[in-house]
Amino acid sequence: MTLKPMIAKTFCLASLLLPAAGLAEDRALVIGINSYTKSPLEGCKTDADNMYQFIQEVWGYQSSQIRRLTDGQATRQAILAAFDEWLIGGSRPGDRVLFYYSGHGYHLPDDNGDEDDGQDEVLCPVDSESKTTNMIRDDELNAQLRQLTGRQVIVISDSCHSGTLTRAFGKRNSRVKRLFFLNEPVLKPATRSIGLPEPAHNLVTPLNNVITYSAVSPSQLALDGGPQGGVFTTQFIKAIRDKAADHNGDGRVTHGEVLDYVRRESQAYCDQTEKCTDNNGRLTPQLDANPKWLSLDVTTKEATPPPSSPSPSVTVEVAETMVNDNQAQLTPQMLPSTSFRLGEKMQINISSQHTGYLFVLDIDSAGKLTVLFPNSYSEKENRKGILEAGQTITIPDAGYHRFEFEAQEPTGQGLLLALLVEENEAVVRNFQQKLPAVPQRGFGVIEKTSQVQVTLQQLHQKLRQTILPPDGIGRPLKWSMTKVEYQINR
Repeated sequence: MTLKPMIAKTFCLASLLLPAAGLAEDRALVIGINSYTKSPLEGCKTDADNMYQFIQEVWGYQSSQIRRLTDGQATRQAILAAFDEWLIGGSRPGDRVLFYYSGHGYHLPDDNGDEDDGQDEVLCPVDSESKTTNMIRDDELNAQLRQLTGRQVIVISDSCHSGTLTRAFGKRNSRVKRLFFLNEPVLKPATRSIGLPEPAHNLVTPLNNVITYSAVSPSQLALDGGPQGGVFTTQFIKAIRDKAADHNGDGRVTHGEVLDYVRRESQAYCDQTEKCTDNNGRLTPQLDANPKWLSLDVTTKEATPPPSSPSPSVTVEVAETMVNDNQAQLTPQMLPSTSFRLGEKMQINISSQHTGYLFVLDIDSAGKLTVLFPNSYSEKENRKGILEAGQTITIPDAGYHRFEFEAQEPTGQGLLLALLVEENEAVVRNFQQKLPAVPQRGFGVIEKTSQVQVTLQQLHQKLRQTILPPDGIGRPLKWSMTKVEYQINR
């Protein structure tokens, strides 16, 4: 797609998880704890049993490569020893390593000054008897993970590790995965965080070879699903085993699709029951990883994300994984059709059933990215990029746009992405920082294919962050994205 200003010159518009026979030293440590003395749970051992079966049947682990610790076996000493001897000592670079934990989680005051929020996130072994006894701090876990250099590591935590809840504990909820003998007020979120992206309070410090899935956001409580197992682990397994997360039907399940699926199903669980009252009706699983992992199949073999490919087809593949459920019913339409000949004029109509900030991105057949909207002309008219519910925006519009679109080289298939972000301006500006800057007269452009891919991957990650509303309980960012494919012919 090419932009032709009427007053200026023309602008040209891991895993971790592949079943593989050669990885003889793969290692998994699976932990599930119900039998806490003072705050017993019901579904964590079931979660561990289900994960044990899943990683054999779907990810190809052998039973001899898996160590399970459940209930009374899962003491602090046993967990740390298994991590050292089984995961670290029993694997080598190139092997897969899985650490799965279902049980109580908590936070404690930071004991070495390395936490921005002043809190250490902790796992609670079965012998956790007080707020200072036998906890496993995030610092200890991260020190062990750093010894797994070159391995393909995935961490799955079906527990809560929150330091940002807005209220102290009230009456006991037996379905909350948090120890109730630690009965003291918890920290409120900083006022400056309200309405902005939720501060990270990660159990695992991000590492390039580690992908971490968590059952809830930092400000939420994970729930025990009862004897049948928890909603997060159940839906995580279903997402991959049954390919239920394959949103675009291409036969692949990406990490981004898994996250979207478990978020959607976790929220559906809350909407259909009254078991999420401690979270104000929300459950928002998290994925912490290098943004390049989001668009990769969960069966990718790489120990670290592969470098960006110069191939435009890979760029399109990355872009298409960003498309989501489009709850705003965002509707882009290319005029007069989606097939153009060189030199033919082009227009875009976009409407939505929701109000939000609109972004329109074009990726041409050579892989170049152009931000069509907002642009310098709309900014001068103080449009602020807002699309009102029921409104149709035409790009270009002779009423205020001083340019026109003209189909020019390169020929081939292009991709138009329309994105609507339903958040306040501060959140949108945080997100917009990842887009190319719009020059004083024109449109933001990235020419280099590898940089386009990095930009899209970073946008993908930004769109899947959580924010803190006034009640202090994190929720997913509200956004919709859809696409239109078009063709330019000679």
